[in-house]
Amino acid sequence: MMGRSGDGVSKSPCAKLVAAQPQAANAMCGHGQSTSDLGLRSSDLCKDQGSALVEYALVLLVLMTFLCGIMEFSRFLYTYHFVSEVAREGTRYAVVRGSTYSGTLCGSTSTFACDATAANVQTYVQGLTPPGITSGSVAVSTTWPGTAPTGATGTCTTTSGNNSPGCLVQVVVTYPYRFMFPFLPKGSSTWNVASTSVMVIAQ
Repeated sequence: MMGRSGDGVSKSPCAKLVAAQPQAANAMCGHGQSTSDLGLRSSDLCKDQGSALVEYALVLLVLMTFLCGIMEFSRFLYTYHFVSEVAREGTRYAVVRGSTYSGTLCGSTSTFACDATAANVQTYVQGLTPPGITSGSVAVSTTWPGTAPTGATGTCTTTSGNNSPGCLVQVVVTYPYRFMFPFLPKGSSTWNVASTSVMVIAQ
């Protein structure tokens, strides 16, 4: 429809589009599409954009949860391997520092030919903590049950605390693992990761 506005002539939306962009006008207005049709198309486009934004948010949430789960599992595996390794290292430290050197206390973790105590083993194990592990939170329990391994014919007696060659020494290492996820229920955000190692005292 043509009309007058002042000294000029007002044009329809399609006429304006023809003047500015002939090709676009041919596609949109050349087939008898009215202004209302164009408005409906614009409304549908906005709805599509809104739906895409919601879908993107949901996919992003799932992706971030998946990535956080991978990182959390990696941290837990790192802690578990640390606890297992230092438990074995603690028993290795103790099996070569038995009653053969009775009366000679270990002055440091690097001292050889000495009689190791539970405190010596704990200091040694806590000194092995890698980055990401709090050494003060590493709990070490060392016991000498006074028993020999099954089938052994050594000189071990059944006295608890006996660290004679041929007897067993047991080291238990425990570490509190804390999850990164803040939305976990209270009380379930910390797990105690523990490992036990038993070896025969050599000297």
